[in-house]
Amino acid sequence: MRPVLDIIRRQSTFDEVVGGLDESNALFEARRCLSCGNCFECDNCYGVCPDSAVIKLGAGKRFAFNYDYCKGCGLCAEECPCGAIVVELEEK
Repeated sequence: MRPVLDIIRRQSTFDEVVGGLDESNALFEARRCLSCGNCFECDNCYGVCPDSAVIKLGAGKRFAFNYDYCKGCGLCAEECPCGAIVVELEEK
């Protein structure tokens, strides 16, 4: 249960309720992505690629891209929640 102020204090002051996180909530918050640009292997890019150009390398090894299959649609970059994928146009 979250800490609360009694009704008298809420009506007569601007005191704040200060409460910490329990262990499970602290672990949940620590796991959240803050869009740091680092891949955390969510598999979004792998799941949305219509050409199977994304290759899973295994736990902790992230992904590789097979550019022979990639048509440059950019779905992988759009679906990446942390911005780890950047689509760059190929020079001719």
